[in-house]
Amino acid sequence: MTRRTSTHDHGRGGSLVIASNRLPVQSDGRGGQRPADGGLVRALEPLAHRINTWTGTWPATDPSPEWSAQPQARLHPVRLRSDLAERFYNGYANRTLWPWLHEDRSRTERDESWWSAYQQVNMLFAHTLALSPSQATIWVHDYHLMLVPRTLRRLRPDLRIGFFLHTPFPAESSALPANECRALVRGLLGADLIGFQTEADVAHFRRLMGPETGDLRTEDGRRDVGTSLVVRPASIDTDRFKALAAHPRTRARAAALRAELGGRRIVLGVDRLDYTKAIPTRLAGYEQLMRVGLADTDRVAFVQVAVPTRSEIDAYRTERDEIECIARRINVQFGAADTEFHRAALRLHVGALPVEQLVAYYLAADVLVACPQRDGMNLVVKEYCAAHEDGKGALVLSTGAGAARELDGAILVGDVTPEAVALAVHHALRLPPDEGIRRMRRMHLHVSRHDGHRWAEGLLEEIRAPRQIARSPRVTVSCSSTSEVIIG
Repeated sequence: MTRRTSTHDHGRGGSLVIASNRLPVQSDGRGGQRPADGGLVRALEPLAHRINTWTGTWPATDPSPEWSAQPQARLHPVRLRSDLAERFYNGYANRTLWPWLHEDRSRTERDESWWSAYQQVNMLFAHTLALSPSQATIWVHDYHLMLVPRTLRRLRPDLRIGFFLHTPFPAESSALPANECRALVRGLLGADLIGFQTEADVAHFRRLMGPETGDLRTEDGRRDVGTSLVVRPASIDTDRFKALAAHPRTRARAAALRAELGGRRIVLGVDRLDYTKAIPTRLAGYEQLMRVGLADTDRVAFVQVAVPTRSEIDAYRTERDEIECIARRINVQFGAADTEFHRAALRLHVGALPVEQLVAYYLAADVLVACPQRDGMNLVVKEYCAAHEDGKGALVLSTGAGAARELDGAILVGDVTPEAVALAVHHALRLPPDEGIRRMRRMHLHVSRHDGHRWAEGLLEEIRAPRQIARSPRVTVSCSSTSEVIIG
């Protein structure tokens, strides 16, 4: 995280404490530590100078973590035994909650020991956060910690508590037992404010609350909590990506990448290697374009960056195997050997890229494809738009991504099928230059106006706003818009 000032924010709202599943550092593989990868750390960069403490899990066997980029902020690890961490993270959080939140019933697994571990870890977090200074602001992040606000409210009624859900919220709850759904809703309603990515997420949450809303809001037995439900789409540090895109070294890397690919037009995908991203579907769509002759290796190259995640879970290993199988098949049928990068029909890079190199990929790409089945927001597409102040590039985006409500210059894919993705990519490659520039500049302007600073600072101020007693949760909504072309 980039620190703007060396002072803490002990003024309005007191200390700021962030709580998330992971601390903003990770092992560097050599016995040391480095800043963590991931969207949450990037999303909170605008608040780096104001964070007093960050609470997150840390292996019980590892030395205490340090945060070298934040010398005056304190890391507070919640130490977990390996067996407890396994049942909490790889069990309930990512084999039960994650697919449930993304409405993937076929992958929603259940195990009583996982639910018990989830409750236990959330309790550990709440008791750790209860050690915060008087009148502190606690900002809890994401689905790993949905039970924390209610428990923390009971322990420390003086604290201001905010929660932000970075994932979607499902339209129906039948994949989970009723008692677990109720516990999750009760847990969240302990917060003063719950932030969601889209209006649909708020509507789904309110529907799940059902007729018991009044009972769920009297957590301390003395007063009505009056939780606010707000729609605040997460965003990025736009200025950082604009600066990186304008840097001569980045532009030289982009030119070199184009040269490596023989000067062909580049279709790019950048995703975590997660089944919700539907990477096999987009690769199959590109394969169809090649098969019917609407794209060929003389004119177009596909580059897919896939960042491994949760590789301990079978579904993620299966997803990687399928992606690699499709990539090999495409290159055998339509391209050259993987080693001949300049002639490959599809270049698959499995692994994370440094942000400077990633922005070079954004600059080089004529089209970015992001077609998840469901996605809370998808910050990659905002990074791509931020990098293209020149108006170049085109975006293919599925309506299942929260960003589709904002980026009205995207070519939207409704039903995520190979055929729909193929048509959308073909449309993007054939956009008249003037129309493409108008679309991209419109999206670039939106991301510039609604950047991560506005998101982070605005939500923090809302969490710290004076409590208002309400008979039912209040709902406020921020910017949204719709795109012009829907395919599928």
